Amino acid sequence: MTTPPCHSTLLDAIPNKLQVTFRYHSENSQQDEPTDRVVEPWIYGMKNGKESLLGWQVSGGEAGIRRYDMRRVKTVRLTGDHVDNHPDAPADPTKWDEIFATLDHKSD
Repeated sequence: MTTPPCHSTLLDAIPNKLQVTFRYHSENSQQDEPTDRVVEPWIYGMKNGKESLLGWQVSGGEAGIRRYDMRRVKTVRLTGDHVDNHPDAPADPTKWDEIFATLDHKSD
């Protein structure tokens, strides 16, 4: 697996509880252009053989838990805003193939 440019940004964002923003081309999108998303990242790793990011989408569509295929992500940047503690956040990332970074929801 090659390391994408966003890898180090996510490895910095998740343990430091920082939001990220990126351009995303949704598989279900009827648009040809990617959309800007703001996400509170929770888990970054390999799931079902795909590099993925799980988090709370703050903007760029309906708010909620989303899993992103990292092949569709472009230009990840830190927003400078912190991640909120969401009651819906997954506490157990064991169903992932490999974890690169996971948010500790219990620490503040």
